[in-house]
Amino acid sequence: MKKSKFEKLLEDDTKYNWGIGEANMNLIYTPKDYMDRFLKTDTFLHPDNAFFDLNTQRSNSHKPIEAFFPGSKIVEFYKETEYEDWKSVYLIFEQNEHSIWELVAIISDKWTP
Repeated sequence: MKKSKFEKLLEDDTKYNWGIGEANMNLIYTPKDYMDRFLKTDTFLHPDNAFFDLNTQRSNSHKPIEAFFPGSKIVEFYKETEYEDWKSVYLIFEQNEHSIWELVAIISDKWTP
């Protein structure tokens, strides 16, 4: 996505499928609605832990991330929530053709029953 298009992403009223959520439901949201619901800033600004390229025992998210983004660097911001639940936001970085690490994906993950 080009920078000029990304800068206007939150103004986009198009609903996109962002993946699969609880009970195998499709996550269909506008970019703003998705970010408001899943990418809470408290996870970034006040994480309980931050990990760099570390596969944790609470989730199996690293395996599909590593498979989809081979050779990437993964930064995880982890936050514990009520009742032993947890949520994480992953920032995925890949090197571009100039060997500069660029953010290529933001992934939201959380405990689900």
